[in-house]
Formats: sequence, structure tokens, C-alpha cells
Amino acid sequence: MLKFRYTLLFFLTVTFCLQAQLSPYNQRSVDSVQKIISKTKNDTAIIYFELVKDQYVHAEDPARSLKTVGPLFEKAKRINHSNSIIRMYIMWERAWLRYAQIESNISKKEKLIVRIDSLLEKHMSFVTSNYTGESLIINADYPTNFYRWLGETSVEKKDFYYNKLTSRFDLLVTKYDLKKFPDRYMYLAFGMAVGLQNALRTPLAAKYYLQLAHYADSLKSFDRATEYYNNLGFTYFADGNLGAAQRYYFLSLKSTEKLPPDSFTITERHKERIGNKGVTMANIANVFFLQKNYQQAVDYYKRSTKYFIDAGANDIYISVTLRIGSIYATMNELDSAEAYLKKVQKLSSLLKEKNQLMLHEIRINSLKGYILSQKKRYRDAIFVAQNVVRLSEQINDDNAKIQAYESIAGYYMLNNEFQKSITFYNKQLAYGHIGWKEKTLSKVYINKGKAFIKLNKPDSAIANLLRAKELSEKVNIKLEMNATYQYLAEAYILANKMGEAVIYLKKHIQYKDSLMGDQVTQQVTSMGLKYESDIKLVEEKSIREKQQLENQKKDEQQAQQKNILIIIILSVSLLVVVAGFSLFKIKNANALLRSQKTEIEEQRNIVVHQKHIVEEKNKEITDSIQYAKRIQTALIHTQPHLEGNFKDHFVFFKPKDIVSGDFYWSALQNEHLYVAACDCTGHGVPGAFMSLLNISFLNEAVIQRKLVDPNKVFDFVKNNLVTNLASDESKDGMDACLLHIDKKTKTITYSAANNKPVIIRDNELIELPCDKMPVGKSYVETAFTLYNIDYKKNDIIYLFTDGYKDQFGGKENKKLNSKMFKKLLLEFSKFDFITQKEKIKDFFSEWQGKIEQTDDVCVIGLKL
Repeated sequence: MLKFRYTLLFFLTVTFCLQAQLSPYNQRSVDSVQKIISKTKNDTAIIYFELVKDQYVHAEDPARSLKTVGPLFEKAKRINHSNSIIRMYIMWERAWLRYAQIESNISKKEKLIVRIDSLLEKHMSFVTSNYTGESLIINADYPTNFYRWLGETSVEKKDFYYNKLTSRFDLLVTKYDLKKFPDRYMYLAFGMAVGLQNALRTPLAAKYYLQLAHYADSLKSFDRATEYYNNLGFTYFADGNLGAAQRYYFLSLKSTEKLPPDSFTITERHKERIGNKGVTMANIANVFFLQKNYQQAVDYYKRSTKYFIDAGANDIYISVTLRIGSIYATMNELDSAEAYLKKVQKLSSLLKEKNQLMLHEIRINSLKGYILSQKKRYRDAIFVAQNVVRLSEQINDDNAKIQAYESIAGYYMLNNEFQKSITFYNKQLAYGHIGWKEKTLSKVYINKGKAFIKLNKPDSAIANLLRAKELSEKVNIKLEMNATYQYLAEAYILANKMGEAVIYLKKHIQYKDSLMGDQVTQQVTSMGLKYESDIKLVEEKSIREKQQLENQKKDEQQAQQKNILIIIILSVSLLVVVAGFSLFKIKNANALLRSQKTEIEEQRNIVVHQKHIVEEKNKEITDSIQYAKRIQTALIHTQPHLEGNFKDHFVFFKPKDIVSGDFYWSALQNEHLYVAACDCTGHGVPGAFMSLLNISFLNEAVIQRKLVDPNKVFDFVKNNLVTNLASDESKDGMDACLLHIDKKTKTITYSAANNKPVIIRDNELIELPCDKMPVGKSYVETAFTLYNIDYKKNDIIYLFTDGYKDQFGGKENKKLNSKMFKKLLLEFSKFDFITQKEKIKDFFSEWQGKIEQTDDVCVIGLKL
């Protein structure tokens, strides 16, 4: 079957097995080469054939390689044959690398790598001392690219060896004029970029792919430019940067349009070219799919199929056709999905081999199961997926079996049979664990974690999700990291470990906000502005040129009228020539206008598309913030103690944004009632994180540690905030007032941090004292004060944050201020508490008017 050079996004699993002795094939190869060596008398030839033999030895028996290389190296030096010496360096380096790869002790592994590094330095020194020009470049290839394998093998110094790889390559460019030899430059740079890409060194891989693409463009080597742009797109795709991936896939597609037309004969080269064009279109479709732009994905998949048919790539054509059917199922266009399922079933005639036909049957059943799941016929979908397992066993296709297990587990999840889903995720791990990359493994552990959350088993969920976190963070897989943080937050909330929940919720929302929100929005907005600017320029240019053309037409008409007399006198034939020339110019002018109109429309379409992306990303950000709001609301509203202990009370709570830095809190512990109003640093998302953290610390202090006095509670919260969050510059914390109410003794003990409560007694407002420091890091580092007051029946106590009194508004657009706010409280205290809340709410709205809300607002009133 025709093989394409490009990377197409299909799932491949590569496993490696270390054997104790040479495999039969390798042993036969070694024996054959050894027979040749035994008949060879020439030392140079012997060295060459020993290196050939070593290709079958070093991976399985590096000890034999090292035993052989010493005497051969001495022989090469004795005959002073440069090429032979270089071959011995290669043989030596390969053997030591194999030892390093199989060494489990990290310290020993790193020492072996240092030894190889030393050999490479000597190897390179020998090359630069004995060769010049293109010969130097050819022989420098191996000791340069070998650092790629050191980077892959090292545990502690990966970056060091990858940087050494790139600096060695850059040295060849700057000092030894590598670019004078285009083929060698592109060969070396491409090999290095592929290695960096496989090692998930995205910025470095992208740097060299881009250099290669520009270099190929400058040489008008559009075949190669097409390939480099495609690989650059794949690099960004694998890193989760879909915008960059799409941009370079389109550049790859554009490069194919610059290729010279092939002859009418359909050659293998022609087939490869059109097949590669299909691959690029399929990759663009993959990006659209992940962006949830399903219709565009379908359009590009459909366009790609034409090229796969022309290239004779039947297997890929069938796979893409199946993909189209699955997207229709995702879009819930089930009639179209089933139509494509039938279409794929008819394509079996294109396949000849038994294994291909069996694999085709597996794919058909996989799509059939997915369509059934979209119809919510989960039991039927599971039955079909189990049939896929049986088919995959018949052809020993573990990869197909693993994917079937994943489907079955997913269908059980959708059917709310969570324990069964875990069973199949475990089967998936049992079959696929060896040889899997971190991304695939992390997804399985995330799915298991989600299932354990559904089963209300937070400890098991946390264990699996922490494993997913370790794997995804190891190679910086952004989408999986983000999902892991989200579900860890849910699991810790389920386990009532609010401190940890807040940490991961903060990571989830901030990560998603920064990576998928601000960055994308800014980039797309700037692109949109650029396109809008370009459109205006093109439109203005078009208007000017149209006016010029109209003026030109008038001038030409006047000239024609004058010339008619001359033309009649001279000849009728001259009239024909001039008229023809005029028509030609007018035709060209109109064609130019049509071209400009098309360009404007295309650019407008791009702007519209970018606008949709901005809206989608902003929706994702808002969804994340709404998710935080649900958790914050749940934590606040799981406190029923106000309703149960105060017949007359109200809470006026009005966040500035979706989520709030202000919160109110209450707890009942051994008949000790606690009530607090708190204002955390910041508002919106940052303030909400602080509020969740402070709620968790208050819960821990009162409920778990059973601290009684409010000042001790504040000291505990402050110490935790300073220990866990504060840097020298940070002032994260809260202004707050915490009451401890004893109804039996009619006493209140409280602690207040930059927040004075007030009592209204006998129509008089009494402002109570507070400590002038926050609960958090501050310049004042003393313990909080415990205040005591006796209260009387029908006393009213108000707790509040500063958002109400700091609101700008009124006729003069000024702050309400503390004095006016207290006057309002005294005035409204005469009414029942339902009316009080309505009056406080209405006054705030009237005062604010059309002015933006200044801060979060929280006011609590309690009748004692």
C-alpha cells in the first residue's frame, strides 16, 4: 500500500520488548555477516562488516558490542582509516546507549549518559579535525543527532541534552556553513525536528520546522515546504494549540497549490502528492472537530476523500468515511450517520486481505455502537462493542480490543452503571499499560476518577486523578491537566477537604481562563481587527480603482469619438483593432473588480469565523466561572443555621461578578452558634478562590479542631493563609467579623478584623470595636482580640462588608459612605425583616442607577 510521509492523526501503539538473547532473525543475520567476515582479509572491509553485524547485535546484546568494539577501534587507528574510526565511535556509542536505556538505577543511568556525551565530544572533534566541506557535514550528522537519544533516555538532564542537540546543530549552520548544502541541511534539521516533536519539546520542534519551511519556500521546494508546514501543524496539534495547528495546516495546503502540474501519467510521485494533500485536509478537519466546528470538519473530511480515492489509498479513504459517519452521530444527525455506515459497509470490496476485511468489520461495528449510544440504546451499544472485542481477538489486534474496552466503559458510564465501567477501564489498563504514552494513560485514569466520583468514593477517585495529574503534568498535556484539576476539585469537595478542593478549582479555572480565554481572545481579536482593517483598505482601494476605471472609460469614449472620423478615413480594419483593444481593457478591469470583490468577501468570512471562535472561547470561560459559582453557592447555602436559630433575619448578598469575594458563613457546634460576614481580597474569580479557601479554614477551625473563641479561629485562619499562600509581597486575606452567640447566657463573643459590627438597641445605633488588621498577612502581627457583649431581647445586630457603603451613585455620583449607611440601617430597623431586606435592596439599586457596581455586597441582619 502507498505510504505517505506526513503524520496523519491515527492511533498507533508501539511496544518494545527486551529479549535475553538474539532473536532467530537477528542471529541468522549475524551468522551470515560473520561468514563474509571470515573470508575477508582487508581490515577496512572487516571493520565495515563488523559495523553491519552490530546493527543486529547492539539492541539485544550490548555487552557483545562493547567486547568487539575495543580491538576494532585499535585496528582502525592502526591503519589510520578515518571512516573506520568514525564507524567505531558509532558502534561504541550505540552499545553504551543501549546499556543506559535498560538501566533502572537513575544514578547509574545518568553516569552512562555522561560517558556517552564524552564519546560524542571526541567523535565530533575527530570529524572537525579530519574533514571539511560537505564531508564534514555528512560525518557530523550522527554525533549531532545522537543527543536526541540522550535527551530521550536521561531522567534528570533531559533539557540539557536537548539544548546540546540544538546548539550543536546551530554550530554546524553558523561555523560550518551547513546551509550551503541544502539537502544535508534539510535532512539534518528535519531529523532533529522530528526527534524534538516526539519528545514533546514543542517550542524547539516548531522553531526548526518553521525554519525549514521558510528555507524550502526560498528554494521553491514546495514539496518539502508542504511537508514541513504539515508537521509543524501536527506539532502544535499534539500540544493542544489548535489555532496554530490550523494556521500551519492551511499553509501546507497553500504550498500544494504552488507545486508544478504533474504529467498526464498517474505516477507514484503524483499519487503521493495528492495523497499528502488529502492528509493535510484530514488534519484540518481534525482541528475543526476538536473546536466543535463539526460542519467544517465534515466538509474537509469529504474534500479529503477525493484525494485518497485518486491516490489509491483505500484504507485511509474508508477510515475517513467512517469518521464522517461518527461526526454526524456526534451532531445527532443520525440519518446521515446511518447513511455513511451503509456506505462504509459497501466499501469492503475495495479490500483484499483477510486482516483488512476483519479490521473493516471492527470499524463498522465501532461506528454502529456509537450510533446506538447516541440513540441512548446503551445496552445495544455495549453488545456491539463486545462483538468488536471478539473480532479483535480473532486477528490478535490488541489495539482494537483496548479501544473497544474504552467504548464499553464509556457506554456503562452513560447508562449509570459506574462499577461496570471501572471494570472495563481496568481491562483497558491491563492490556494497554505497557508502551502507552502519558496522554493515553492519563485519559484512562481521569475516566476512572469520574466513575468513582459518581459512586461517591472520593478516596478512590482522588488516587486515580492524582495519577492522571502526575502523567499529564510530566509531559505538559494541557487538556488532560485541565480536566484532572476539575475532577480533583470535585473529588476533594466530596471528601470534605475544602482546602485541596479550592487549590485544584483555582488551577482549573485559572488554567482554562488563561490558556483558552485571554490568550485566544486577544489573538483572535487582534486578527479580527487586522482583517477588518485589511477589508477597509481593500474596499477603499477598490473604490479608487473603480473610479479611475470609470474616468478612464469616459476618456476612452471621448478619444474614440474623435478618432472615429480618423478611423473612417484611414480604414475600417483599424476601427476593429482599437475597439477590440478597448474591450480587452474593459474586460480586464471588470475581472480585477470581481477579484477584489471575492477577496473582500473571503476576508469578511474569515472575520466572521474568528468572531465565532471568540464567542465559543468566552462561553467556555463563562461556563468555568459558573462552575465555580455552583460550588461557592453550595458551600454557602449548606449552612442552615441562620434559618434554624433566628426567626427574624435577612441576608442581602449581591456579587459584583458571577462569583464573589464576599461570603457569609455560619456553623453550629455543640450548641455554639457562629455567624460571620467576610470580605476577601479581590472580587470575581480571584476573590471567589479566596472565599472558598477561607470557608474551608473556618470549617476546619470550628468543626474539626473545635476551636470555640472567635479570636482563636481567626488566628488559625490567618496562620493557614500566611503559610499556604502569602509571599513577602502578597496581602491575600479577608476583612471579617465572626460572632459566637450563646442564647442561654445572652452573650456574644466576637472577633472583628477591619470590620465593625453594629447593634441597634432602643432605637440607638451602637458601633462595636474591631482590630485594625486583616485575617491574613499584614504589617501588624499580633493576636486577634476577643470582645464580649451582653445583649437584650429584640436587639438587632448587623454584619456587613464594605461593598454597600463604597458604592458610587446618587445625583453627584459619589460614595454612599459609612455615615449614610448606618443612618439607613437605623431607619430601616423599625420594619420587619422581610421589608428591611427589600428596602436595603431597593435603595442600593436606586442609588447605583446606571453606574457599574463597585464591589461585592453582603449585609446580614439578626434579631437577637
